[in-house]
Amino acid sequence: MKKYLIILVALLFQSAVFAIEDIKKVDLDDAIEIALKNNIDLKAAQLNVQMAKNKKRVANRLQNPSIDGFYFLGGAGWSEPKQWGLSQNIEVAKRSARKNLAESNLKLVEKNTDYTTFDLKMDVRTEKSESLQIRYFKYCLEILSTVYKYSHWTASYHS
Repeated sequence: MKKYLIILVALLFQSAVFAIEDIKKVDLDDAIEIALKNNIDLKAAQLNVQMAKNKKRVANRLQNPSIDGFYFLGGAGWSEPKQWGLSQNIEVAKRSARKNLAESNLKLVEKNTDYTTFDLKMDVRTEKSESLQIRYFKYCLEILSTVYKYSHWTASYHS
């Protein structure tokens, strides 16, 4: 039983040592770079930009919607089929409307990506600032504790 207990304690301490080794200090620029590289929302926003660019390309490639009419002349339905006719295309909508919509959507998605990037950077800065404030507060408490111990020691020494 003691053997298993010793092995269990050794394994627990060993894993705690590995966890401590992974902790390292990161400055603000590195923290922002890591956040930009690993943020899922930013990656999704960047994919949306690529999809909007593809939609813009598709809008440029599509033909204008039209209605085709073909008029037959002669007795094509009563005798030998001879087709004499006239074809006329009537454009229903213009490509420029689709193109403008796709371009404005692309601009919107790019601005959204810029906003996501800015928001992420501000979140990292806020967290870093709060971390510094906590460390400074802890440092001030340690100084006050030292001053209190020293003043208590001095008061008891003079009494």
